[in-house]
Amino acid sequence: GPRQLTEWLHANRYKLMPPYGMDTPWIESRAVSGPSGAFFSRTRLRALGASREVASGCRVAIGIPLGESSSSNIADAIAAATCALDFIGPAGHSVLVASDREMEETSKRVQFVAQPQESTLARMHNDLMARAFASGATHYVALSPGVLPHRAAIKSMLQMSSVNYDRALVEGVSAAATHRATSDPLSFDLPDLRCDLLLIPRAAHDVLSGLDGELSAEIMGIDLAWRARACGFVLKACPSALFDMSPESQGPDERALLVSARRLSRKWCGPAWLDERILELAERGGYELPDVHAEHLPPQWLPYATFEKSFAR
Repeated sequence: GPRQLTEWLHANRYKLMPPYGMDTPWIESRAVSGPSGAFFSRTRLRALGASREVASGCRVAIGIPLGESSSSNIADAIAAATCALDFIGPAGHSVLVASDREMEETSKRVQFVAQPQESTLARMHNDLMARAFASGATHYVALSPGVLPHRAAIKSMLQMSSVNYDRALVEGVSAAATHRATSDPLSFDLPDLRCDLLLIPRAAHDVLSGLDGELSAEIMGIDLAWRARACGFVLKACPSALFDMSPESQGPDERALLVSARRLSRKWCGPAWLDERILELAERGGYELPDVHAEHLPPQWLPYATFEKSFAR
């Protein structure tokens, strides 16, 4: 029967071969052609999560620190934020506004939170973030003063976060730039972050505990990004999450930027060339920089600091 035949063939397999062995079959190898444009398009769409629906249990809180913004800038920022939340769909989303002066609440969705006059941008975001997650938010969106998000920006960032199982910090892109030069063209991975328009999921806040309150607006995103990567989170740039900047937006404070860069270098055991560059710029600008001390980070985190990519030499 078939079983006996199979056993016989197995026992006599070597006797059944030709006396000089088996001939090696000739297989003509051909060069693999490059992937098509459709492959790249599908890969990008998958990374963006464009086909995903926002989860029904998603609750977004947008944090806006105002500082010295004019009343027209305040109204524009709140209007843009509420429009972006309306685009997500009907849910318990909210806008938290940090201000050092009393403001009149114009909507139940908008809540003004008093802040000390000398509070830094990072500390304001930390306060708003803690309030948002304590109130049941699943995601916090940090807006810098003068940033006006496109109405689809927040939804696009939520979709990208969902693709990454809410283990991603997602950054919006300036409409003037259209893309981040340092982002991967297929996966949209980033080496660091900017906090102009940044989505932070609850899981990241629970592990990272917010921003470093001693760092300036330009540096705090870099520190947050490196800590996030060290804790297993990914960093993404969402090209469909666009924002504009108010014409009245102020430029960075150069001295505060240098002090923060020095603190970041101390904190992450930065290279000697960065310290030399900071001192050179301080001398050129006539700034006297204080001696900065920073807490020690776990040694296993230090390889995640990408000074070469985040600072131009």
